[in-house]
Amino acid sequence: MEMDANGNISKSKDEEVDEEEEVEYGYLQVAQVSHSRLLIPPLNFSLVNKGVYRSGYPNKRNFAFLETIGIRTFICLATEAPAHLSIANDNLEFIKKRNMKRIEIPVEGIYTCIHIRTYVTVSKNVHQELSYAVS
Repeated sequence: MEMDANGNISKSKDEEVDEEEEVEYGYLQVAQVSHSRLLIPPLNFSLVNKGVYRSGYPNKRNFAFLETIGIRTFICLATEAPAHLSIANDNLEFIKKRNMKRIEIPVEGIYTCIHIRTYVTVSKNVHQELSYAVS
């Protein structure tokens, strides 16, 4: 098995494709897929609580992974407008195709000193989304 510069994996004729099966890691349930479909989480991806995750801004390589965990809402914290990020259009297209919700919360200051209003806004949005999931 080899990986090219784009992260694509090729396998020899002797290698068999694994069948999909689900494995539970704590609260995170992820499908184990064939070697030809590598699942790559976004930078700094982490489980916060059941159904709540955090990460850096995802890109195309992360979409297959994100699909396996059933995300319904993205909360984007950004110091600049996401339109200025080269990957913003890919993310918006991914979200739109899957009928997901996107919430943008501007961040005041730098990441080492985020204003308390940002934390309050994020907490309210996460609580609201979790309430919808339960009802």
